[in-house]
Amino acid sequence: QRLIAQTGATTERVSTLASLLISRGRFKEAYDVLESHRPKVSAEDSEFLRRIGDLAMRLRDDAAAQLAYERLVVHPKANLDDFTRLVTLLQGRQPEAAARLAEAGHQRFNSPHLLLTALGLHSQRRDFASMRRILTAMSPATERELARNPGFLLIRADYRAATGSPQLAQADYREALRIDPATR
Repeated sequence: QRLIAQTGATTERVSTLASLLISRGRFKEAYDVLESHRPKVSAEDSEFLRRIGDLAMRLRDDAAAQLAYERLVVHPKANLDDFTRLVTLLQGRQPEAAARLAEAGHQRFNSPHLLLTALGLHSQRRDFASMRRILTAMSPATERELARNPGFLLIRADYRAATGSPQLAQADYREALRIDPATR
């Protein structure tokens, strides 16, 4: 802190200080140090944004975390965790946006988890058109992989039951119970 006060803040010094504060469990101070320096950091510095987002989530500052992860997911160096964290932040308040983001994350990273999340969010909203679009565009390999997941089978069964395919829905329900008898 003294070095920064005497010679000025650089991204490297601020990041080092934040790391030291984090190692001592002083998360709020680390977040404040990073946030005060954020306007001076290049928009290309994905690691800096990710650290701010991670600290904001740890501090349960959803608005700050959302802002950081919204910047990250459009960044070329965004990763699967960035998408997953933003979907998690959005799903309670903005489920439609969370579902679209989960789909985009699946397309970018081929993540069955995000695809299942998107289907689940669309299912909760009874958005059968979006569910149909996802299910018909799904590759056979992805469908085979997801068909081993009772959660996917239940979502697909609900979709099939609601869209006039009760026999297929019943087959999905049975398979979900076969895989996991505790499935409900």
